[in-house]
Amino acid sequence: MAVAGGYRLAFWSEDARHHGPRLDRALTRYARYLDARPAGFPAAPVAAFARFLAEHTPRQNGLEHGMAYDVQRFNELTKQMSAYAHYTRDGHLQLAAARARRRERTRQLADQINSQLRLRFRTGDDDPAARLRVASELLDSPHPAHQAAGRQLYADAKRTERLAQRDQRLRAGQHPGKADGRYRAACTHAQRWRLPTPPRRWTAGS
Repeated sequence: MAVAGGYRLAFWSEDARHHGPRLDRALTRYARYLDARPAGFPAAPVAAFARFLAEHTPRQNGLEHGMAYDVQRFNELTKQMSAYAHYTRDGHLQLAAARARRRERTRQLADQINSQLRLRFRTGDDDPAARLRVASELLDSPHPAHQAAGRQLYADAKRTERLAQRDQRLRAGQHPGKADGRYRAACTHAQRWRLPTPPRRWTAGS
């Protein structure tokens, strides 16, 4: 920590509940995904954090760019390591595609049962476009409660839409692309640290 400069340590708050636990989680995650660490980074988590501070932390001024900010960035690095490790694991995308196919079969079966038993009371509840239209109407309301509900509905609908796009790509033998934040993190990690790119295609249905 000394290599980062005392001015950065001055903004580290031991009283802040999230500071220490965040660093602990980052160090634990780094140790778990060592194989995905950047080239030249040591195996020891604390030594890796020291190297990150010494060589990959831009000198910044201001309260928001103190040691807590450095820990947050190191924490993000370890999350990207985790994502990269998952998407470069042997057979990971094939397993993800198999899960996507099971989810699609489950959805189709549920639609069939609901149609037969007439359990769908509201038309369009499973249609993301319909939910987006409702969300738009709520967002246009002058009432804060309606606007809050609209924002939540909009976020939920967009998430459902992204997951559907992800599963469609996986079933077609393609990588999930922008529809999966974890895959984006894995690609960002590979690009930044010049690591092999995560797999992009495989044999669909394998």
